[in-house]
Amino acid sequence: MPFCRDNSLSFQLGVAMRRVARLYTEELAPFQLTPPQLYLLTCLEQNAGCKPREIARSICVDASSITSLLDRSEQAGLIERQADPADRRSLQIFLTDQGRQRLATVAQTVESLNHRIRDELLSPFNDDQIDLFLAMLRGIGKDA
Repeated sequence: MPFCRDNSLSFQLGVAMRRVARLYTEELAPFQLTPPQLYLLTCLEQNAGCKPREIARSICVDASSITSLLDRSEQAGLIERQADPADRRSLQIFLTDQGRQRLATVAQTVESLNHRIRDELLSPFNDDQIDLFLAMLRGIGKDA
């Protein structure tokens, strides 16, 4: 059977992901924040002192990409690395005051953006369908 993008789950998920990512990138730009940095800050707000490997797993970033994300975020003053007192060879990552402030500043924009995505992209679907879609996405992403 020849490839048909209209019936290709991977193609359609990719299109949807790029559309949502573009919206997030545009809305976060005025805050000098990227979507991966938002996910990083949110992860650290909920779990201070995570190790880089734990963060990568939590926000579904390749282990090879986490170092550059941490570097950029540290240079922006959003996070700090500290030696793990239990294992000085390991690092723990913490939000800085500036990182906490940036996260608080962007919270309303992220909430508005989530409503916009529901209103603009998911408007043809009712709440039950959206809830099912979210459950399906969580299942697909589980243990990623």
